[in-house]
Amino acid sequence: TLNEKYGSGSFWQLAVINDDDIIGIRESLRPGSTLEVAKINLTNGSMKTIGTYPYGSYSLVMTYASKRRLYYNVINPKVYAVNVDTGNLDVNIQIPNGYSIYALDYDSINDRLIALVYSSSETNGWILTQMIITEKQEIKFERIGTTVIPFEKYLWTTTYTINSNEHAWMTIWSDKNSNDSIFISLNIDNGEIIEKWEINSKGFGNLVCFD
Repeated sequence: TLNEKYGSGSFWQLAVINDDDIIGIRESLRPGSTLEVAKINLTNGSMKTIGTYPYGSYSLVMTYASKRRLYYNVINPKVYAVNVDTGNLDVNIQIPNGYSIYALDYDSINDRLIALVYSSSETNGWILTQMIITEKQEIKFERIGTTVIPFEKYLWTTTYTINSNEHAWMTIWSDKNSNDSIFISLNIDNGEIIEKWEINSKGFGNLVCFD
């Protein structure tokens, strides 16, 4: 049973940090913030706020980078990250003009941020990239491969996950014409499509890989 007197129990995402605690991003009840990072003690269910993100329009594009100890969150037009040890907002960077981030995941083996983005200067579709934060605190997107997921064919959802051991980023989208659910797996090293097939089930709200 979760136990919290002053916070919300409504979590959008969870991540394991050790045998005793998990962390996650939840709705914030604090002034000036929409979302926050909180810790849940698995023994007694107590919840505690670690740090908050600035107020803004969020899109549920978020990921925990275990080796960096940072919980990233896209709140347009910026990328933020809360340090899970200190609670400080260590990352506060403007997204480059012309880019929109639709998915963000963490490759724990190679310590990389993998992002699915749209760029008005690149192509009329979604492309797989590595998101790099430079020493000057700027964001750069390095395209991975040449695969394009076209706007005119698919409906975007936030149902996606990464399998670092298999070098794969996986997602389930809907075909605009047939309304079928399509499972797509992309190689995070070369961007090529590994798998693509229809699935019978519809209405997936989440996709998780235990690696």
